[in-house]
Amino acid sequence: GCEEMEWLREQHQQTLDQFIVQSEQERSGIRQELELALVEKAELEKAVESLQHETVRDKEERVRMLNEVREEMGQVILQSQTTTKEKEGKFAEMHLRCSELSLELQTLHEELRRKH
Repeated sequence: GCEEMEWLREQHQQTLDQFIVQSEQERSGIRQELELALVEKAELEKAVESLQHETVRDKEERVRMLNEVREEMGQVILQSQTTTKEKEGKFAEMHLRCSELSLELQTLHEELRRKH
């Protein structure tokens, strides 16, 4: 009776601890991807500034690169959405940041198209 309850409690605590560790790892992974995305965004902003000095071929290459980055961002957001559902909203804030980044990248993409 009592021993069994204690054992169950310990098992439950272990499961909980594992869940917390796993959540932190996933959170850390998403944070790293976001930091990378922010760096890429800064690079893209620089690219937009220098676009007027580039040839058409260079511009096409930039647009292609921008699209790739946006696709990667989409993957990050997708993972974040899934994780948010699984972890009961723990990553809602990061998902919001992802969405904001995605919007900014969309804006950059439109600027690129206009300059092209």
